[in-house]
Amino acid sequence: MFFFPLVTGVLSVGVVGLLWGTAVPLGVPTEWLWGRLPADAQSVPNLVLACCAAAVYLLFVWCGDRRLSQSTTSPVEVAAWLAGLGIAGFCWLWTVQDTAPTEGQLGKAPFVLYYPGSSGYFTQARYESPQAGELLRGYEALMQRGNVLHEGTHPPGLILVFQALIAIVEQQPGLIKILQSCEPESVHDALDVIAENAARSPHPLLPADRAVLWLATLLTLVAAAATVWPLFALLRVTLDRSAAWIGAAVWPAVPAVAIFLPKSDAVFPVIACGALVALAGSYRHRSAWRGGIAGAVLFLGLFGSLAFLPIMVFGALGVLVLSVRRAGGKQGVIELLPTVVGVTLGLAIPIMLLRLACGINMLTVWGWNYHNHAGFYGQFTRTYWKWLLVNPLELGVAVGVPVAIAALWGLPRCLRFREWTTADWLTAVATLVWGLLWLSGKNAGEAARLWVLLMPGAVWVAAHAIDRAASPRWRWIWLALQLAVCLLTVHRVAGFHLG
Repeated sequence: MFFFPLVTGVLSVGVVGLLWGTAVPLGVPTEWLWGRLPADAQSVPNLVLACCAAAVYLLFVWCGDRRLSQSTTSPVEVAAWLAGLGIAGFCWLWTVQDTAPTEGQLGKAPFVLYYPGSSGYFTQARYESPQAGELLRGYEALMQRGNVLHEGTHPPGLILVFQALIAIVEQQPGLIKILQSCEPESVHDALDVIAENAARSPHPLLPADRAVLWLATLLTLVAAAATVWPLFALLRVTLDRSAAWIGAAVWPAVPAVAIFLPKSDAVFPVIACGALVALAGSYRHRSAWRGGIAGAVLFLGLFGSLAFLPIMVFGALGVLVLSVRRAGGKQGVIELLPTVVGVTLGLAIPIMLLRLACGINMLTVWGWNYHNHAGFYGQFTRTYWKWLLVNPLELGVAVGVPVAIAALWGLPRCLRFREWTTADWLTAVATLVWGLLWLSGKNAGEAARLWVLLMPGAVWVAAHAIDRAASPRWRWIWLALQLAVCLLTVHRVAGFHLG
């Protein structure tokens, strides 16, 4: 099919040209705009270096596909190739960032994690929050203050993560030297700037603090790259091994992942995909304990952000649709019971344990988080209809034009409803959930970052479309195009306003 790659190539060139050759605002003026990274003297050699990294990544994926497409490949070898894909994705994410202009390099990470304007969880954990038990006991009262930014709109999970990292580094002093030895120059320079600024404040930046900021950056990189593993498992539900491999390999080439590292938004996809893998396993095997794992992983996500609510809705509707298609009626309900019971217990038990042990009612906290998030739009102007138009365009750039076009290509064939496969039904459910989120206007601004959690869904749909519509030759061109678009987007779009 020639039309599909033609459209993909033309639109990819068009979007890259818009980013690099125009001053078209990336967002809605006076409300929210993404900035552009200025090219510098090192841009050309850095682009050449990043292109070499893209070629190596593409070669690795091609070699893996040749092995995994053979029926004789053992499960152990499959696992080894998947481990290699995670490592290759980590290296790509590192390279595509650290070859970008200065503000887009890995050196952005310490600024993002340290200063409250862009994140603030390190600052809260290090200087403001009491120990974990006391923090949890007083968290409901903290939410009632009505802060509409990070402090009031998130559960306590991210603060506790930084408290744990601080404790680990303080208890293992040798870890500081190990972390220092693997700091790239951009990160080292950024930490020096923070240390110089902090020297004039009541809280100087200690060596342990530097280590925590870099450790947190590395862990977010690892989590972002590790998303390929549960994503591969999700793709294998409806695709053969080769197609699932290509689909999983696309994930590190989603521009938004690299642009918004080291924010927690890049960590959430691995949790979301992991929960859905457990949920699918629970339904397939009628297994309550797998459902319990799915519920517990979902709770872990919700402990860090309410953004996991759409994942819960998709999971619930997805297994319901599969059950109706497979059994229907009363029998379908009976087959769902182990999954429903398991997920419910997986969610309820941590909530009850926290209530009993720490005196925190997570249902109340989530209610206040939702209320405070709604209050954001009372303090910051966001025009509903403008963002209704801008968000899909922003999503297309953030996920990468080749993936976006393939995902649109793979939407259910509405006029042939009776021919829908399982993949079509799940695509319809995902489209419904995402569409309702879009129409709700809850993400008016920063959708490119806030929707990273949902982008494995776009990759999932795109992988099915590529498997169905593209020849083996074109799917490699598609992947190469996605890597090129990722590179040129990451090197141009600023994910943070660092000042």
